[in-house]
Amino acid sequence: MEITSTKIYFFIVIFFISVFSTLITIPYIKQYAIKKNLLDYPDIRKQRSSNAVRLGGLALISSFLLSLFFLIVFSSFFGIDAIFTENIKILGLCSIFYFLLGFFDDLYNLKPLPKLIFQFIFGFFLWSKGINIQNINLPFVENQEIYLPDTLSIIFTICWISAITNSINWIDGLDGLAIGISGLCFVPISILNFQNGNYDIALSSICIIGACIGFLRYNFKPSRILMGDGGSYFLGMNIASMSIMASSSYQINQSIKVASVDIICSLLIVALPLFDLIRVIIIRISKGLSPFYPDREHIHHKFVDRGIKEEYAVIIIYIISVITGSLALFYKGINLTLIISTFSILIFIYRGILIKREN
Repeated sequence: MEITSTKIYFFIVIFFISVFSTLITIPYIKQYAIKKNLLDYPDIRKQRSSNAVRLGGLALISSFLLSLFFLIVFSSFFGIDAIFTENIKILGLCSIFYFLLGFFDDLYNLKPLPKLIFQFIFGFFLWSKGINIQNINLPFVENQEIYLPDTLSIIFTICWISAITNSINWIDGLDGLAIGISGLCFVPISILNFQNGNYDIALSSICIIGACIGFLRYNFKPSRILMGDGGSYFLGMNIASMSIMASSSYQINQSIKVASVDIICSLLIVALPLFDLIRVIIIRISKGLSPFYPDREHIHHKFVDRGIKEEYAVIIIYIISVITGSLALFYKGINLTLIISTFSILIFIYRGILIKREN
């Protein structure tokens, strides 16, 4: 697909549809949640001192599906073909699956094991539809890759998707942290999928970036709404799935099949939340505790416990995410000017929305 100025304008319109649909939806969700007393209450692990609505995931999934609808319906008018692909159908369906799993957890506080079982089932569904890790490129070795038999591929893919999904859920401990990290993860995902020719996935990730920016206006300290498990599961699954495609040799005109995954690129995209997840699990197990035991061992807790203000801790972690995302793009040969300008524009938009809220 040739990228023309008309198509770029369309991409920008889709992005802002996602931003503003999130901004418009959240106040109605807040009113409903307050009326039904669907609130998250402070405890010893949480930095908040007041109650907050915990159904923000509804705004994220609604904005994503709405902007995706506009993308599919109007793309042909702008000469953009092959948007309503099998990938979009699968990711759209799984977005709903994962959101509903987290949403029921927000409402009924499900135990960890049933949630993990459902994540494995949904992960197997994604694997069966071709969003999987079958071949792994060896870094810095030309034409060398590891082929995974189906059994290992299933295990590897399910573990990857479940780990990333839960890493976004677990790092949602400070106002604006998880939503900001998620938005920053989707930046290299969108750029790399454009580079690979996966325009359906790239445009879908742009829709999610817009939803994250719109949500941040209400979620940055002091937060007025939380994304909840519904929102974090929705974002985590898409980051996990799209990062596989972003780092692979998959192309849009092929049937759904990820040909070969550059594992270094995928790891750089999700480096911070995945590192935090693995680190916390190791600490808990070393203490003889369950991996799901709630504590204050996360990176953001450590920053705050050392006297760093919450807002500064969040910004520091944002910067680390920008660095790892930029390394993923640089590693894949993306122009440094494009990397800097992309992140600069997003930071400008982030800041503009926050200033508008403060005013």
